[in-house]
This record gives sequence, C-alpha cells and structure tokens, in this order.
Amino acid sequence: MREKSLTREIVAALAFKLLALTLLYFAFFSNSHRILVTPSEMAAFLRGDSKSTPASLQRRI
Repeated sequence: MREKSLTREIVAALAFKLLALTLLYFAFFSNSHRILVTPSEMAAFLRGDSKSTPASLQRRI
C-alpha cells in the first residue's frame, strides 16, 4: 500500500511539472513571441550597417 501511494505521488508531481513546463513554453517561447528577422536584415546588423538596419535592431549607445 505504501508503494502505491509513493508511486501515485511521484506520477502526480511529474505530471504537474510537465504541465507547468508546457504552460511556460506557450507563455514565453511559442512562435507568437518570436521576432521575424530576414537573413538580409541580420547580415546588415552583423556588418554594422546602420542605414539598412531596422530601428528595433540598432544598438543604443
């Protein structure tokens, strides 16, 4: 009886953690939170070309 109780607690804890991680993923890392950056925009940013770099990617000095 003690083993079944412990097993049930472990399964419940793991299920809760999986649910929490899934909710955190959808809240902070899902596709709706990703910024769309084209390869040309990234290349311009890495070159330091401030004329073609979008304002959102420019470094603030």
